[in-house]
Amino acid sequence: MDLLRGSAVVMVVLLHASLTTDAETAWVVNDLLRPYRMPTLMVLSGLLLQRSLAKGTRRYLLGKLRGVVWPWLLWTVVMVLLLTERWQADPVGFLAVGTHLWFLAALGASYGVALLTREIPPLLVAFGLFSGAGLLQDQYGALTTYLWYSAFFFVGAALPTVLDRWLAARPLWPLVLTGVSLLGAVWQVPRGLYVPFRPDQALISVAGVLAAIWLAARLPRSAPVLALEWVGRNSIVTYLAHAPLLVPVGAAVDRIGLGPTGSTLLSFVVALAVSMALTLARPWTGWLYSMPPMALPGAAAVLAAVIRMAALPADVTRPTPLRPAAIRRVVGMPVESAPANQ
Repeated sequence: MDLLRGSAVVMVVLLHASLTTDAETAWVVNDLLRPYRMPTLMVLSGLLLQRSLAKGTRRYLLGKLRGVVWPWLLWTVVMVLLLTERWQADPVGFLAVGTHLWFLAALGASYGVALLTREIPPLLVAFGLFSGAGLLQDQYGALTTYLWYSAFFFVGAALPTVLDRWLAARPLWPLVLTGVSLLGAVWQVPRGLYVPFRPDQALISVAGVLAAIWLAARLPRSAPVLALEWVGRNSIVTYLAHAPLLVPVGAAVDRIGLGPTGSTLLSFVVALAVSMALTLARPWTGWLYSMPPMALPGAAAVLAAVIRMAALPADVTRPTPLRPAAIRRVVGMPVESAPANQ
Protein backbone atom coordinates (compact mmCIF):
# COMPACT_ATOMS: atom_id res chain seq x y z
CA MET A 1 0.00 0.00 0.00
CA ASP A 2 2.90 2.41 0.64
CA LEU A 3 3.96 2.18 -3.00
CA LEU A 4 0.46 2.72 -4.36
CA ARG A 5 -0.34 5.52 -1.95
CA GLY A 6 2.93 7.27 -2.76
CA SER A 7 2.32 6.88 -6.49
CA ALA A 8 -1.20 8.30 -6.21
CA VAL A 9 -0.01 11.32 -4.20
CA VAL A 10 2.71 12.04 -6.77
CA MET A 11 0.00 11.90 -9.46
CA VAL A 12 -1.98 14.49 -7.49
CA VAL A 13 1.04 16.80 -7.24
CA LEU A 14 1.54 16.56 -11.01
CA LEU A 15 -2.10 17.38 -11.62
CA HIS A 16 -2.04 20.49 -9.46
CA ALA A 17 1.27 21.62 -10.95
CA SER A 18 -0.47 21.54 -14.33
CA LEU A 19 -3.54 23.54 -13.36
CA THR A 20 -2.05 26.96 -14.15
CA THR A 21 -0.36 25.96 -17.43
CA ASP A 22 -1.42 24.95 -20.89
CA ALA A 23 1.09 22.13 -21.26
CA GLU A 24 -0.70 19.74 -23.58
CA THR A 25 1.54 16.77 -22.76
CA ALA A 26 1.01 17.19 -19.02
CA TRP A 27 -2.75 17.33 -19.46
CA VAL A 28 -2.81 14.17 -21.57
CA VAL A 29 -0.84 12.39 -18.83
CA ASN A 30 -3.18 13.76 -16.17
CA ASP A 31 -6.23 12.67 -18.13
CA LEU A 32 -4.81 9.15 -18.49
CA LEU A 33 -4.20 8.97 -14.75
CA ARG A 34 -7.54 10.45 -13.73
CA PRO A 35 -9.36 7.12 -13.21
CA TYR A 36 -6.72 6.02 -10.69
CA ARG A 37 -5.57 9.01 -8.61
CA MET A 38 -8.33 9.51 -6.09
CA PRO A 39 -9.95 6.05 -6.39
CA THR A 40 -6.61 4.51 -5.37
CA LEU A 41 -6.34 6.73 -2.29
CA MET A 42 -9.93 5.95 -1.34
CA VAL A 43 -9.62 2.18 -1.84
CA LEU A 44 -6.44 2.06 0.24
CA SER A 45 -8.07 4.10 3.00
CA GLY A 46 -11.02 1.73 3.10
CA LEU A 47 -8.80 -1.36 3.15
CA LEU A 48 -8.14 -1.01 6.90
CA LEU A 49 -11.63 0.08 7.89
CA GLN A 50 -12.59 -3.12 9.69
CA ARG A 51 -9.50 -3.02 11.89
CA SER A 52 -10.25 0.59 12.74
CA LEU A 53 -13.88 -0.16 13.61
CA ALA A 54 -12.80 -3.02 15.84
CA LYS A 55 -11.10 -0.54 18.18
CA GLY A 56 -14.49 0.63 19.44
CA THR A 57 -16.62 3.68 18.73
CA ARG A 58 -14.78 6.12 20.99
CA ARG A 59 -11.29 5.29 19.73
CA TYR A 60 -12.57 5.14 16.17
CA LEU A 61 -14.03 8.64 16.33
CA LEU A 62 -11.05 10.09 18.17
CA GLY A 63 -8.74 8.65 15.54
CA LYS A 64 -10.70 10.29 12.72
CA LEU A 65 -10.84 13.56 14.65
CA ARG A 66 -7.06 13.49 15.07
CA GLY A 67 -6.06 12.30 11.61
CA VAL A 68 -8.79 13.67 9.33
CA VAL A 69 -10.82 16.49 10.88
CA TRP A 70 -7.90 18.28 12.54
CA PRO A 71 -5.68 18.59 9.43
CA TRP A 72 -8.71 19.54 7.34
CA LEU A 73 -9.53 22.42 9.69
CA LEU A 74 -5.93 23.58 10.05
CA TRP A 75 -5.04 23.50 6.37
CA THR A 76 -8.37 25.01 5.37
CA VAL A 77 -7.30 28.12 7.28
CA VAL A 78 -4.05 28.09 5.29
CA MET A 79 -5.89 27.83 1.98
CA VAL A 80 -8.34 30.57 2.92
CA LEU A 81 -5.43 32.90 3.68
CA LEU A 82 -3.72 32.04 0.39
CA LEU A 83 -6.87 32.18 -1.78
CA THR A 84 -8.95 34.77 0.03
CA GLU A 85 -10.70 36.08 -3.10
CA ARG A 86 -11.89 32.61 -4.12
CA TRP A 87 -13.04 31.95 -0.57
CA GLN A 88 -15.02 35.20 -0.45
CA ALA A 89 -16.61 34.54 -3.84
CA ASP A 90 -18.06 31.15 -2.83
CA PRO A 91 -17.34 30.11 0.77
CA VAL A 92 -19.46 26.93 0.69
CA GLY A 93 -18.09 25.71 -2.62
CA PHE A 94 -14.57 26.58 -1.53
CA LEU A 95 -14.87 24.48 1.62
CA ALA A 96 -16.61 21.57 -0.11
CA VAL A 97 -14.62 21.09 -3.32
CA GLY A 98 -12.68 24.31 -3.88
CA THR A 99 -9.26 23.01 -2.80
CA HIS A 100 -7.33 19.75 -2.57
CA LEU A 101 -8.74 19.34 0.96
CA TRP A 102 -12.01 18.00 -0.44
CA PHE A 103 -10.39 14.56 -0.22
CA LEU A 104 -10.12 14.79 3.56
CA ALA A 105 -13.72 15.98 3.79
CA ALA A 106 -14.91 13.09 1.63
CA LEU A 107 -12.77 10.68 3.61
CA GLY A 108 -14.22 11.94 6.89
CA ALA A 109 -17.72 11.53 5.49
CA SER A 110 -16.84 7.98 4.42
CA TYR A 111 -15.73 7.10 7.94
CA GLY A 112 -18.97 8.52 9.29
CA VAL A 113 -21.08 6.49 6.87
CA ALA A 114 -19.00 3.41 7.72
CA LEU A 115 -19.88 3.74 11.39
CA LEU A 116 -23.58 4.10 10.65
CA THR A 117 -23.63 1.20 8.16
CA ARG A 118 -21.24 -1.13 9.97
CA GLU A 119 -23.71 -4.04 9.85
CA ILE A 120 -24.22 -3.71 6.08
CA PRO A 121 -21.81 -5.46 3.66
CA PRO A 122 -19.36 -2.85 2.29
CA LEU A 123 -20.01 -3.81 -1.33
CA LEU A 124 -23.70 -3.14 -0.86
CA VAL A 125 -22.89 0.29 0.57
CA ALA A 126 -20.55 0.94 -2.36
CA PHE A 127 -23.27 -0.02 -4.83
CA GLY A 128 -25.69 2.39 -3.16
CA LEU A 129 -23.18 5.24 -3.26
CA PHE A 130 -22.26 4.59 -6.90
CA SER A 131 -25.97 4.54 -7.75
CA GLY A 132 -26.61 7.79 -5.88
CA ALA A 133 -23.77 9.52 -7.71
CA GLY A 134 -25.11 8.24 -11.03
CA LEU A 135 -28.58 9.59 -10.33
CA LEU A 136 -27.18 13.00 -9.38
CA GLN A 137 -24.45 13.29 -12.01
CA ASP A 138 -26.20 16.06 -13.93
CA GLN A 139 -25.71 18.30 -10.90
CA TYR A 140 -21.99 17.46 -10.62
CA GLY A 141 -21.70 19.14 -7.24
CA ALA A 142 -20.02 18.35 -3.95
CA LEU A 143 -22.60 15.75 -2.93
CA THR A 144 -22.18 13.83 -6.18
CA THR A 145 -18.40 13.93 -5.88
CA TYR A 146 -18.47 12.71 -2.28
CA LEU A 147 -20.88 9.89 -3.08
CA TRP A 148 -18.76 8.70 -5.99
CA TYR A 149 -15.39 8.66 -4.28
CA SER A 150 -16.78 7.34 -0.99
CA ALA A 151 -18.01 4.33 -2.96
CA PHE A 152 -14.38 3.44 -3.70
CA PHE A 153 -13.67 3.64 0.03
CA PHE A 154 -16.21 0.87 0.59
CA VAL A 155 -14.80 -1.15 -2.30
CA GLY A 156 -11.57 -1.08 -0.34
CA ALA A 157 -13.39 -2.07 2.84
CA ALA A 158 -14.66 -5.20 1.06
CA LEU A 159 -11.21 -6.31 -0.15
CA PRO A 160 -9.79 -8.00 2.99
CA THR A 161 -12.03 -11.05 2.55
CA VAL A 162 -10.60 -11.78 -0.92
CA LEU A 163 -7.15 -10.24 -0.68
CA ASP A 164 -5.28 -13.48 -0.05
CA ARG A 165 -6.79 -15.14 -3.09
CA TRP A 166 -6.23 -12.10 -5.28
CA LEU A 167 -2.57 -11.79 -4.34
CA ALA A 168 -2.08 -15.48 -5.08
CA ALA A 169 -3.91 -15.30 -8.41
CA ARG A 170 -2.19 -16.38 -11.59
CA PRO A 171 -1.29 -13.57 -14.03
CA LEU A 172 -4.26 -14.12 -16.35
CA TRP A 173 -6.88 -12.12 -14.43
CA PRO A 174 -4.53 -9.32 -13.42
CA LEU A 175 -3.50 -9.01 -17.07
CA VAL A 176 -7.16 -8.88 -18.13
CA LEU A 177 -7.89 -6.14 -15.58
CA THR A 178 -4.77 -4.25 -16.65
CA GLY A 179 -5.95 -4.34 -20.26
CA VAL A 180 -9.44 -3.17 -19.28
CA SER A 181 -8.06 -0.30 -17.20
CA LEU A 182 -5.55 0.86 -19.83
CA LEU A 183 -8.05 0.76 -22.69
CA GLY A 184 -10.58 2.54 -20.50
CA ALA A 185 -8.07 5.21 -19.54
CA VAL A 186 -7.26 5.95 -23.19
CA TRP A 187 -10.95 5.91 -24.10
CA GLN A 188 -11.89 8.51 -21.50
CA VAL A 189 -9.02 10.98 -22.18
CA PRO A 190 -11.18 13.33 -24.35
CA ARG A 191 -13.36 14.00 -21.30
CA GLY A 192 -10.50 15.78 -19.54
CA LEU A 193 -11.16 16.33 -15.84
CA TYR A 194 -14.85 15.57 -16.23
CA VAL A 195 -15.84 12.38 -14.42
CA PRO A 196 -18.97 10.67 -15.75
CA PHE A 197 -20.46 8.90 -12.77
CA ARG A 198 -21.36 5.73 -14.68
CA PRO A 199 -20.78 2.00 -14.12
CA ASP A 200 -18.20 1.79 -16.92
CA GLN A 201 -16.12 4.51 -15.28
CA ALA A 202 -16.23 2.68 -11.94
CA LEU A 203 -15.13 -0.51 -13.71
CA ILE A 204 -12.12 1.22 -15.26
CA SER A 205 -11.00 2.57 -11.89
CA VAL A 206 -11.58 -0.61 -9.88
CA ALA A 207 -9.86 -2.75 -12.53
CA GLY A 208 -6.83 -0.47 -12.46
CA VAL A 209 -6.57 -0.41 -8.67
CA LEU A 210 -6.89 -4.20 -8.37
CA ALA A 211 -4.26 -4.75 -11.06
CA ALA A 212 -1.94 -2.29 -9.32
CA ILE A 213 -2.35 -4.08 -5.97
CA TRP A 214 -1.41 -7.40 -7.56
CA LEU A 215 1.57 -5.90 -9.37
CA ALA A 216 2.84 -3.87 -6.39
CA ALA A 217 3.29 -7.05 -4.35
CA ARG A 218 5.66 -8.39 -7.04
CA LEU A 219 7.85 -5.41 -7.87
CA PRO A 220 11.56 -5.62 -6.92
CA ARG A 221 12.72 -3.39 -4.08
CA SER A 222 14.50 -0.91 -6.34
CA ALA A 223 15.43 2.65 -5.39
CA PRO A 224 12.40 4.26 -7.11
CA VAL A 225 10.07 1.78 -5.39
CA LEU A 226 11.62 2.47 -2.00
CA ALA A 227 11.36 6.23 -2.59
CA LEU A 228 7.67 6.00 -3.49
CA GLU A 229 7.05 3.79 -0.47
CA TRP A 230 8.63 6.44 1.75
CA VAL A 231 6.40 9.10 0.22
CA GLY A 232 3.45 6.77 0.76
CA ARG A 233 4.26 6.20 4.43
CA ASN A 234 4.20 9.96 4.91
CA SER A 235 1.61 10.77 2.27
CA ILE A 236 -0.38 13.06 4.54
CA VAL A 237 2.51 15.57 4.52
CA THR A 238 2.91 15.74 0.75
CA TYR A 239 -0.82 15.76 0.16
CA LEU A 240 -1.50 18.63 2.55
CA ALA A 241 1.57 20.75 1.81
CA HIS A 242 1.96 20.57 -1.96
CA ALA A 243 -1.04 22.70 -2.95
CA PRO A 244 -0.22 25.68 -0.68
CA LEU A 245 3.36 25.47 -1.93
CA LEU A 246 2.24 25.59 -5.55
CA VAL A 247 0.55 28.98 -5.07
CA PRO A 248 3.81 30.95 -4.67
CA VAL A 249 5.94 28.43 -6.58
CA GLY A 250 3.66 28.54 -9.63
CA ALA A 251 3.69 32.33 -9.67
CA ALA A 252 7.48 32.47 -9.37
CA VAL A 253 8.06 29.82 -12.05
CA ASP A 254 5.66 31.56 -14.42
CA ARG A 255 7.83 34.69 -14.33
CA ILE A 256 10.88 32.71 -15.48
CA GLY A 257 9.30 32.13 -18.89
CA LEU A 258 10.04 28.43 -19.39
CA GLY A 259 6.90 27.78 -21.38
CA PRO A 260 3.96 25.59 -20.33
CA THR A 261 5.77 22.25 -20.21
CA GLY A 262 8.88 23.59 -18.50
CA SER A 263 6.83 25.54 -15.97
CA THR A 264 4.76 22.47 -15.14
CA LEU A 265 7.80 20.25 -14.64
CA LEU A 266 9.70 22.78 -12.54
CA SER A 267 6.66 23.52 -10.36
CA PHE A 268 6.12 19.79 -9.89
CA VAL A 269 9.74 19.12 -8.92
CA VAL A 270 9.95 22.07 -6.52
CA ALA A 271 6.64 21.30 -4.81
CA LEU A 272 7.51 17.63 -4.43
CA ALA A 273 11.04 18.36 -3.19
CA VAL A 274 9.88 20.87 -0.57
CA SER A 275 7.12 18.47 0.50
CA MET A 276 9.75 15.78 1.03
CA ALA A 277 11.83 18.22 3.07
CA LEU A 278 8.76 18.93 5.20
CA THR A 279 8.33 15.19 5.62
CA LEU A 280 11.83 14.98 7.11
CA ALA A 281 10.80 17.70 9.57
CA ARG A 282 7.62 15.84 10.56
CA PRO A 283 8.97 14.67 13.96
CA TRP A 284 9.04 18.35 14.99
CA THR A 285 5.90 19.48 13.14
CA GLY A 286 3.53 16.60 13.77
CA TRP A 287 0.78 18.93 14.98
CA LEU A 288 0.37 20.15 11.40
CA TYR A 289 -0.88 16.71 10.33
CA SER A 290 -2.49 15.21 13.42
CA MET A 291 -4.15 16.62 16.51
CA PRO A 292 -1.56 17.01 19.30
CA PRO A 293 -2.02 14.86 22.42
CA MET A 294 -2.68 17.90 24.60
CA ALA A 295 -5.94 18.48 22.72
CA LEU A 296 -7.19 14.91 23.12
CA PRO A 297 -8.78 15.08 26.61
CA GLY A 298 -11.21 17.80 25.58
CA ALA A 299 -11.96 16.09 22.29
CA ALA A 300 -12.54 12.80 24.09
CA ALA A 301 -15.05 14.40 26.44
CA VAL A 302 -17.00 15.92 23.55
CA LEU A 303 -17.05 12.64 21.65
CA ALA A 304 -18.19 10.74 24.74
CA ALA A 305 -21.15 13.09 25.05
CA VAL A 306 -21.99 12.65 21.36
CA ILE A 307 -21.83 8.87 21.68
CA ARG A 308 -24.15 8.90 24.69
CA MET A 309 -26.66 11.11 22.92
CA ALA A 310 -26.58 8.94 19.81
CA ALA A 311 -26.85 5.78 21.90
CA LEU A 312 -24.01 4.21 19.95
CA PRO A 313 -22.54 0.99 21.36
CA ALA A 314 -19.27 1.23 23.26
CA ASP A 315 -17.50 -1.31 21.05
CA VAL A 316 -17.95 -2.00 17.37
CA THR A 317 -16.61 -5.12 15.72
CA ARG A 318 -17.06 -6.76 12.38
CA PRO A 319 -17.44 -10.54 12.07
CA THR A 320 -15.35 -10.71 8.89
CA PRO A 321 -11.66 -11.53 9.51
CA LEU A 322 -9.22 -8.85 8.41
CA ARG A 323 -6.50 -11.22 7.16
CA PRO A 324 -3.66 -8.97 8.37
CA ALA A 325 -0.93 -11.11 6.81
CA ALA A 326 -2.31 -10.45 3.34
CA ILE A 327 -2.67 -6.75 4.01
CA ARG A 328 0.91 -6.49 5.25
CA ARG A 329 2.14 -7.98 1.98
CA VAL A 330 0.54 -5.08 0.15
CA VAL A 331 1.01 -2.43 2.81
CA GLY A 332 4.59 -3.25 3.72
CA MET A 333 4.28 -1.38 7.02
CA PRO A 334 2.52 -1.49 10.40
CA VAL A 335 -1.09 -0.62 9.71
CA GLU A 336 -1.15 1.98 12.46
CA SER A 337 1.26 4.18 10.49
CA ALA A 338 -1.02 4.70 7.47
CA PRO A 339 -1.87 8.43 7.67
CA ALA A 340 -5.35 8.15 6.22
CA ASN A 341 -6.32 5.51 8.75
CA GLN A 342 -5.22 7.11 11.97
